[in-house]
Amino acid sequence: MKNERIRCLISGLKRFELTEAESQFVYLAEQKLNKNGSLAESIEPILEWIYSQKTEFIRDSVFSMLNQEQGGRFS
Repeated sequence: MKNERIRCLISGLKRFELTEAESQFVYLAEQKLNKNGSLAESIEPILEWIYSQKTEFIRDSVFSMLNQEQGGRFS
């Protein structure tokens, strides 16, 4: 299950415009996962952090739209 989650993170990250360092890190993590079937414990939180940074704007936009909709209902 953990490897599926990591693969999902990697797949999601590939959809974003990444810096050169981020791209290299994601690529190497994927290669290591494919070769060894697992990653060091310290790599998953880094992948999660990169993903959270890349999706922050989307989350903020969705929450902002939801708050505007809710505010309009009660006005």
